[in-house]
Amino acid sequence: MRTGKGLLLPTASLLTIAATITTPAPADQPIVTSDLLNIRTVSGLDVAQNDRVAVAAVESIAETNANDANDPPDYSYHHHLYALDLTGENAPPRRLTHGDRRDRSPAISPDGRTVAFLRRGESGSADADGKGRPQVWLLPLDGGEARQVTNFEHGAKSPQWCPTGRAILTRSALPTDEIARLNPGSDDLDGDGERDDESIRRVPPWSLERPGREWFDVDENAEPRPDGSRAEIRAWLEQNSRDADPVVITGVTFHRESSLRTELTYDQLFLIDLERTESGLVAADDPAPITAAFHDHRHATFSPDSRHVYFTARTSEDEHLDRVERSDLWRIDRDGSNPRRMLMLEDWSISRPRPSRDGSLIAFTASDVEEPNFRQRRLGIISADGEALDEDGDQVVWLTDDAFDRPVRRFVWRPARTEILFTSADRGAFPLYRTSPGLLEPDRLVDRRHDFAVGVHELAAGSGTVVYT
Repeated sequence: MRTGKGLLLPTASLLTIAATITTPAPADQPIVTSDLLNIRTVSGLDVAQNDRVAVAAVESIAETNANDANDPPDYSYHHHLYALDLTGENAPPRRLTHGDRRDRSPAISPDGRTVAFLRRGESGSADADGKGRPQVWLLPLDGGEARQVTNFEHGAKSPQWCPTGRAILTRSALPTDEIARLNPGSDDLDGDGERDDESIRRVPPWSLERPGREWFDVDENAEPRPDGSRAEIRAWLEQNSRDADPVVITGVTFHRESSLRTELTYDQLFLIDLERTESGLVAADDPAPITAAFHDHRHATFSPDSRHVYFTARTSEDEHLDRVERSDLWRIDRDGSNPRRMLMLEDWSISRPRPSRDGSLIAFTASDVEEPNFRQRRLGIISADGEALDEDGDQVVWLTDDAFDRPVRRFVWRPARTEILFTSADRGAFPLYRTSPGLLEPDRLVDRRHDFAVGVHELAAGSGTVVYT
């Protein structure tokens, strides 16, 4: 069936609101190759807590030289933001951004008035495609110009609103030498639950694994000379490597799908304090680093009371971090202090922590690193205070186990309930399930539409509404 351009948010009982972005297609016309240009894919989704609007990032393919009849067609991917009115029936989506844009990862402010998102190509150092790296921007939903609030050399990732609406949490991947210069006073590299002093923090605690070399062992006072002393030769080689001539690879896992990982970088957390002006929210100051550890801080999210930040991390005291597969669940205070390992499961990689609406529980997914191709990604919950959740004294309650032989993909807490909605692959489809500690097994909510198997790929929840694509 030919449908032209389409973004579909189907309905399921009272769980979702439907909206469609379409262009009419001639009836009874066969599919042709150029119809591929009409494909629209939702690559990000968020719902306002007042349940009045959702914002979707939509990927499309555009012809970049349509006005030049002498050259063959050339195409590029665009990403734009659309607002979906959830208060009116069949309200048409409203396009928020236009032109040659790459706008992704929308996140609506707690008051529903502003959307934070990532825009690529405007600033920051160039990436492999020659484009500027993504930065965090703010856009008023009631009209107005977008404003850039970060200008990280290495780009920004995954903006997350503080529940107060007065700050945004984001990540930036920094190389080891830049991390060594940060000093927020918040890191616990040795895992003893206390802050480490600057001498520990300045170099990774694990070996570089380069025979005869140590971290940052180039003499900064040596003159770079190819025929000088050992210190001068090292300084000359270091100078060349900064210009990628030659490229020096220090990681153990350096081969990516289409490129090489030439530099060790680790995601650090930054807090952007905001203030409201007559024209909308703006950054009150430069983004402040709240972590400076030689490991990633991934899947970061605020606690509902804004006091803490949860994240996952692979840490090591002696083994090269690239050799560590297990990741743990951590918590820090909003300013980066008082690090605490919330959960460590031997031979398991924990990801995507999400606190419940009241903050009493934390849901997460986890994969068995010993058998990654056999064991499916599970969904579990723990108490936010670390107490046991069942009569056997277990800290973790698994909501899916080996009997549910499908990997958990995306999940959200269901509004006003202790239920979790999640998606999982099943024989070519991606049904929507619900589960809770009181259910014996996950229950399917959405698996077919008009007698066709459905694929639920994006999922977001407000205070009383769930929207999915």
